[in-house]
Amino acid sequence: MIRRAKNGEANLIITKEISRLSRNIRDTLNVIEDLRNNKIAVFFYIHKLNSIDINDYQQICNLAAAAQAESFATSERVKIGQALQMKNGVTFGRKEMLGYRIERDPITNEQVYQIVEEEAEVIRKIFTWFAEGDGTHRIARKLEAEGTPTFRYSNGWSNVVILRLLRNEKMVGDLRQGKSFTPDMLTHQKKLNKNPNTIYECVNHHQPIVDRELWDKVQKRLKENEPSEEQKLKHSNRYWVSGKVFCGVCGRRYVSKPKKLKNGTIYKSWVCFETQNRGTY
Repeated sequence: MIRRAKNGEANLIITKEISRLSRNIRDTLNVIEDLRNNKIAVFFYIHKLNSIDINDYQQICNLAAAAQAESFATSERVKIGQALQMKNGVTFGRKEMLGYRIERDPITNEQVYQIVEEEAEVIRKIFTWFAEGDGTHRIARKLEAEGTPTFRYSNGWSNVVILRLLRNEKMVGDLRQGKSFTPDMLTHQKKLNKNPNTIYECVNHHQPIVDRELWDKVQKRLKENEPSEEQKLKHSNRYWVSGKVFCGVCGRRYVSKPKKLKNGTIYKSWVCFETQNRGTY
């Protein structure tokens, strides 16, 4: 609507109240200023305010601040409500995942994890192969060679996909939530949650795809494959910025990512370790 108005299709935008335009005071004032520069007015008919009228501008600023404060209060109430539900095992976030389909019980209205057997067989195979000594790259290549469908992974099987599955506690019937959080409601950017007191875990929450013995064996091997503190320290001191640059979203380190250009030269960039290994949120 704003874009169409700036293209000359309208010189007046009518909205119910300030919060309908935005609950972020900075965004509200930026939009109003941008439209004013294009001689486009915004009229808030509940408040009887016109953004073109300089006498109404201060009141618009005050109402925008109040709308933002109310948004913050609502957000905090939602967080508290979600935390209580997480403690009770209610699943938030994506409802679709490899191996499971989450449905509602028609009688109790509770969430029910239904195993998708075709996908579960592939997951059991991946866990078994890894426990027997195969690496994540080798497992991905074996699945590709067998022509195993990737189901929910559009880019095919990869070591990153395999690692995600091997670390996903839902495969053994547990549920861990609160692994990320949003510290700034204005940017809505998520960060990795390192506070164990705000991570909610339910053991034996639903029917498992892999048994506990196989899960423990896989987790033990994953732990053994992690680099030692000495190796981490050696790697972190490799470059002058190593260990000094951290991601503003999740808090993890930035790591070097070399890339070969078409002319043969090597271009080196720095990316978030979490994004490099697990993709974006």
